[in-house]
Amino acid sequence: MNLKKMDFSKATGFVKKYKYVIVVLVVGIFLVGFPSGKETDQKSVSSDTMEFDVGEFEKRVEKVLSECEGVGKVNVILSIESGPEKVYAKEEKQSEKKDNETTKESDRDIKPSIISEGSGYEVPVLVKERYPKFRGAAIACTGAESLEVQKSIIEVVSALTGLSSDRISVVKMK
Repeated sequence: MNLKKMDFSKATGFVKKYKYVIVVLVVGIFLVGFPSGKETDQKSVSSDTMEFDVGEFEKRVEKVLSECEGVGKVNVILSIESGPEKVYAKEEKQSEKKDNETTKESDRDIKPSIISEGSGYEVPVLVKERYPKFRGAAIACTGAESLEVQKSIIEVVSALTGLSSDRISVVKMK
């Protein structure tokens, strides 16, 4: 019995002496054992940005127009002047070398700005995304004989695409 009491007192003395070290080790093991939830692969990072699909956008415009009064069945075709564009931040470094008083060389180095996502994964800094610029729209619908319906279609398509009314054509569908 004296031996058990002696072993227990040594253990409590050891714990009291190294209690901070033990706490740090336990917390460290706890943190290493559980994932942080910050692990992302390249596919999930790139899916955060919105991709633009013209066909899908045309279908959405058709759906909106078909719900308007008097339009009926509708088909939409959009032409694009320029596609979607992503603008990234850039770092520019310029250096000049002088060989003689008259000779001067200039070197310009432009690289994209990059941030670290952790685990050795780096991504460029996205400044802004530009949606495509539309060139024109052609809409065929069953209710196009009414000038009121044509006007409402032109207003809706203009609001959704940013096109002026002279770039939107509305015709009657067979």
